[in-house]
Order: sequence, then C-alpha cells, then structure tokens
Amino acid sequence: FLDFTDRVCLVTGAGSENGIGFQTARILGILGGTVIIVSTTDRILKRAEELRAGGADAKGMIADLMDRQAVQRLTKDIMDEYGRIDVLVNNAGIAGQIQFQDITDAQWNRYLGVNLGGARNTIQAVLPHMLHEKAGCIVNISSIWGLRGASCEVAYACTKAALVGLTRSL
Repeated sequence: FLDFTDRVCLVTGAGSENGIGFQTARILGILGGTVIIVSTTDRILKRAEELRAGGADAKGMIADLMDRQAVQRLTKDIMDEYGRIDVLVNNAGIAGQIQFQDITDAQWNRYLGVNLGGARNTIQAVLPHMLHEKAGCIVNISSIWGLRGASCEVAYACTKAALVGLTRSL
C-alpha cells in the first residue's frame, strides 16, 4: 500500500475534472499526500475545493508553466509554505488535430511551450531541492503518440516524444 502521508505533491494540468491530472491528484490525496494542483485558469480553485470535499489536503494555484519566472515564484511559494516538494507530476499539456502544413508558428510554439517547456520549467525549479535532499519523484505524463506519432497531431506527438527523451535523459 502506498502512503503519501507528509509528502507534498505538485500536479500540473489538473484543471479538467475527469482528466489525468485531476484524477492523479485525487489519488495522491486519498493516499495521504498534500496536493498542490496548478493550471492557468481559476477553475483550478474549484478543482481544489472538490479534492478537499473528498477529504484531501489540497490547494489550487494559478501559474503559466511556459513562464519560467512564474514557475520559480510558484515553487518558491510552495517551498515557503510547505518546506519541500516531494513529488512532481508534469501532466499539463495541450492537444489538437491540425494538418502539419497548416500549423502556424504561434501554434507550434504554444505546443512546445506548454507540453515541453512547462515540464522543463517545473523540473528545473524542483530538482535542486530534490537533489539536495537525495529524495523525490518526478513523473512526466506523455502519450502513446509520443512513441508512435500521429498524422493529424504532429505538433502534439513531437512534444510528447521530446518529453519521453527528456525523461529518459534525466
């Protein structure tokens, strides 16, 4: 049986009620973890309320994970309040179907920024503490499309493949 009592868990991309991030946060909360969920919109505050209603010790925070400084502030605030981050689950991501020849620079950069850059920013923010403590866990959520590719989701598949490479390299 897994016990996350006294563990501080940061889960990104937990804004969708039935999504992987929210359900991961729910399970971590059930297992006793203190769960901080992050998204770019204030709906994350409602998700945190739902987790608390289910008995979890949960807090919602708003941050743009593409913004390195915003992520640094986010993790500093968590560290100031809780003293550590034991678990990081990088789940934040965007997807959509678009033909490769139709992808604009802005769309391409947004996929890279959210799906890969957000993970890089959060990992770089929590890693020094985890290395110092010689403890911690980082989970990066990818996709089968990162391993197999997807013809109508090239940008998404590319970023998820890069996330697999980042994870294996770390």
